[in-house]
Amino acid sequence: MNTPLQAQRKKPNSLEDIFAEIDADPRLKRLVLARTNTATTSRKIDHRQEHKEGLKQFVATNQRLPEAESQDHKERGYAYTLSKLQPQETREIYSLLPQQPVTETPTPQDVDTAADTTPAAPSANDKKAEQQSSPPVDDILAQIFAKGERRGKFSEIKAVPPILSESALLPERGAAKKRKGAKDVAQATACSDYATYEPLLSRCLELWRSGDLVTHPVTNYRQQHLNVGQFFLNDRLLALVASSYEHDQDKAKAKDDHHKTSYRVKVVYNNATQITPWNYSFLESLVKSSGSASFEGVTDRGERFLRECKQKLSLAQAQEQQQQSERKTKEKSRATGYLYILQTLSTSPELTQFLQHSELVKIGFCTTPVIERIRNAEHSSTYLYAPVRLVRVYKCFGLDPHTFEMLMHKLLNEHRFNVTLTDSSGKKYRPEEWFTVSPLTACEIADHILDGTIAQYRVDSIRGKLVKINS
Repeated sequence: MNTPLQAQRKKPNSLEDIFAEIDADPRLKRLVLARTNTATTSRKIDHRQEHKEGLKQFVATNQRLPEAESQDHKERGYAYTLSKLQPQETREIYSLLPQQPVTETPTPQDVDTAADTTPAAPSANDKKAEQQSSPPVDDILAQIFAKGERRGKFSEIKAVPPILSESALLPERGAAKKRKGAKDVAQATACSDYATYEPLLSRCLELWRSGDLVTHPVTNYRQQHLNVGQFFLNDRLLALVASSYEHDQDKAKAKDDHHKTSYRVKVVYNNATQITPWNYSFLESLVKSSGSASFEGVTDRGERFLRECKQKLSLAQAQEQQQQSERKTKEKSRATGYLYILQTLSTSPELTQFLQHSELVKIGFCTTPVIERIRNAEHSSTYLYAPVRLVRVYKCFGLDPHTFEMLMHKLLNEHRFNVTLTDSSGKKYRPEEWFTVSPLTACEIADHILDGTIAQYRVDSIRGKLVKINS
């Protein structure tokens, strides 16, 4: 005997059917999530340790680090694993080498100026290496299940300064599909308001040369938090965090596995370009780029400059957000369209006879005033070639009138006026958006849609009246 859960399940025809079935049944959804999370966590831990041990054996045997451009797919996999290790794990791998790498401390002379620096696209070799570096397929699946799209850490920037990301490396032979959010990929573009930030960038460089500011390497990017007014060195360029959209719903994402929020930032460089990457993508690029560093004030003059810079940019961003909020409020106060309910005043014999024992209303929408829409009703098949009487007009504020109309039509689909009529010239036509319900029923449905209680009601298929569910 089938249980209620088993009785409700049908053989799915597609992935869409599977996901729809999961969403429709809370018990099935909890079961799938529980099994997926347990299996994914175990698989991720096992594979990570296995790849790390393989990496250590490779380095110890070959006395060198694996190369991402190698023809050996295993070596490319080890290179990918190395790029994902934590700092202490990386030091453990480097300890197996005969000689430790040395990183030079950046100096003011290392920074390129706007006069001799222009954005550069990735070279063909860079693109080839990026495509060839291939983590094992199991790792990719584990990452997808464990993180999904919550972290927003796909390939973020495809122009100088180069920013790498966790999912930038593709499988060896897999024809990986482009992420739907490809339109959000950050690109280095000309900074239209560079004149606002140029004095701040120049002053930062001066104070660095005078010793009022010092630099520190950027490590463990997951513990970092980007704030407006911060300065960084990135790929021989001076960078300024000009804006942070951490509290902007349109430019921020849900918290990730580390309980951190991903959000967009506006970063301006001293070569008059700007980017808007995700915070973790930018921080990750700093960690992986040699010579990258953050700035700190070590004198009163240096600390005062950083403090005033943060205050100035924070105030400018607050004013910009206030203006955006006012514009959105103003847009919501304007009607986006109208939904109307009307009756026909037709004197056609066939309609007159029908209306003696039934109701008939039209439900439609328009973005212009309704009076203009129905001005020539007697010349349009939409209005049955006759004048009409308006029953009710609903102004839509912050609501798509077309969606409003479609929902009304969906609820009244069983009462659609499906007939073929003849106009005065003898031409046949089929009226649309007419329903055999009373004006009162049509208005009640619209009212309950607007107040959010329509889910508590249904339309009686015989009487054509709105009745409460389970009543």
